[in-house]
Amino acid sequence: MLPETFDASDRGTGRTGAAARLPPVAAIVCNFNQGAYVEAAIASVAAQTYPCLECIVVDDCSADGSGEVIASLLAAQGAPSFQLIRHPENRGQMAAMLSGLDATTAPFVAWLDADDVWLPEYVERHMAHHLNAQVNAAISTSNMAVIDAGGTLIAGAAPPMSVRSPLRRKGDRSFPIRPARLPHHGKEIDFDLQELQVPLFINRQYEAWVWSSTSGMVFRRSAVEAVRPLRCEGLRTCADHYLARFAHAVGGTIWIGETLGCYRIHAGNGLAKRTVHGDGPLGKEPSHIAEEGNYQFAVKLRESDLLAALMADGDLKGLLVRIGRGRRALWTILSSRQLRRAMRLGGRLRLLRRWLATLPTRR
Repeated sequence: MLPETFDASDRGTGRTGAAARLPPVAAIVCNFNQGAYVEAAIASVAAQTYPCLECIVVDDCSADGSGEVIASLLAAQGAPSFQLIRHPENRGQMAAMLSGLDATTAPFVAWLDADDVWLPEYVERHMAHHLNAQVNAAISTSNMAVIDAGGTLIAGAAPPMSVRSPLRRKGDRSFPIRPARLPHHGKEIDFDLQELQVPLFINRQYEAWVWSSTSGMVFRRSAVEAVRPLRCEGLRTCADHYLARFAHAVGGTIWIGETLGCYRIHAGNGLAKRTVHGDGPLGKEPSHIAEEGNYQFAVKLRESDLLAALMADGDLKGLLVRIGRGRRALWTILSSRQLRRAMRLGGRLRLLRRWLATLPTRR
């Protein structure tokens, strides 16, 4: 367990510096009708080894009684660092995530879906990577084991971390793996026994999806605030898709190969209905998820001088071309003089051709 202060000499610099306090981290549990699992999620937050942790549980107007279950759990726990926010009406995942964010001032934020769980070292390991002495990042992501509704382990890697790992070079048909060390004599699996993969820093120009899921990421708050959408209505589901892609575009990602949590597959929660088939395509996410995110980010870029300033010229030019898909994102970019001027002529022409292709043809 990390102490609440650390010294520069602990980083191998050879210099002894003044002790600095570790940054607070907010764990935000978002719940909607996950009464069968939310107690385990909250317990996994309470068991964290990181010493500077607060927890906000957001219930998005559940109809299964789980809001009352959460209230009873937190009352029995009696910990002032745990608080409950209850939405009077269902507002969707992004609104729930941002309600939790607004209830804290912590400089680092980790969201946990109420049907997933963290291992005790989850926050500590992520913060150890965020506080490395080489590079700052907007987001960190770690591997997650996959469990079923009853908690039985069915896969050692989250499907995105397996299929889209940056360790896999394009075109590779085979590569070495490290087997897990299975338990003996009925003991539970201890992921600490696995050989660790070297963490990677992935720069913000990298385009492929490299993250696990909502419950496998820790964000730098300033990056989230920079990309925070102006409206939540179109991001009721898969809000992590927006936050991961665009926080990464601002500040890059630390990719952690360690298994630090468990993603639960079950019948009652959107994409968590997916099964693990092995290596290969994960299936296409509904196109509206990416299209809505692209539109929301284009609006944010148009309205936020800070966000535009955070993007290097070359990065912004390429990003505008990439997100300029879907009629609303296209129109937002093309109708904004500021965004048009941020692109090269070739990029503007490319988006214009896309726009013309969306127009009905006359006969």
